[in-house]
Amino acid sequence: MKSVERLDEGRAVEHAATIVLRADGSLKLINEVAGSLFNVIPNFAVAEPNTFLGTFHTHPRIDGLLPMSFSDADFVSVIQLHEKLSLLYSDEIVFALARTAATADHVNFYTVRSEFRSFLRGIDEQSELFLGAIWESNKWLAAKYGFGLYMGTPNTLIREV
Repeated sequence: MKSVERLDEGRAVEHAATIVLRADGSLKLINEVAGSLFNVIPNFAVAEPNTFLGTFHTHPRIDGLLPMSFSDADFVSVIQLHEKLSLLYSDEIVFALARTAATADHVNFYTVRSEFRSFLRGIDEQSELFLGAIWESNKWLAAKYGFGLYMGTPNTLIREV
């Protein structure tokens, strides 16, 4: 909610945190950080006995194009950082990328960016079609790079899509 607490003023900020597995088997978000409207860099520092699992971040928008799913940079980051789980919250929707045995170990950022953007060619960035194209790119990239892709709400179980 911190991401959109000043939305009435036309301001929004991405927030992120690191997901860790604690010694007792529970999950916890640590290292909360704030970024800009379109970018946030998580703090990946994890001390023993915690184990790094992945990241959580938000995609707030001031233009109303919501919910905004994963970006091309999100996919690259999850692969390169070997995250087991990446959670994204945007407009009451939770998206998740889960690493599988088939998930790629390395990718080229520019290749993923080109693949992602191929779904957006010729679509007005302020249209509902833009959101649909981004979602289609998410499904395609998840399949190509071996992720489980999930979606749900904070009050329901997320389901694989």
